[in-house]
Amino acid sequence: NYYRLVQIDADNNTHYFETRKILNARNSKTSVLVLPNPVSKEVTAFININRAQRVSLSIADMNGKILKTKLSFLREGNTGVTMPVMDLAKGIYFLQVSGEDFKEVQKIIKR
Repeated sequence: NYYRLVQIDADNNTHYFETRKILNARNSKTSVLVLPNPVSKEVTAFININRAQRVSLSIADMNGKILKTKLSFLREGNTGVTMPVMDLAKGIYFLQVSGEDFKEVQKIIKR
């Protein structure tokens, strides 16, 4: 889902906030959803975790060579973490998302 807030002041000045992506997952188990796929400029991993923890995202090529890494501390619930992929050549890559108590790998296609 996507949402965007609009603020209208008492003097009728209007401010549009940045559009945000959200993932509504209702279970308590860990899950990772990668969007969009295929990717062109950036990839977002929507991560649902049942407790706050450090999370590592890595993009590897078909040979297993790590090309990009991003570390984050995420709160319990659903969070979208975005990584730029503009500098990667077209092809198939693997996005590994791992935390203190989970690890998941998703295939991504760069076009």
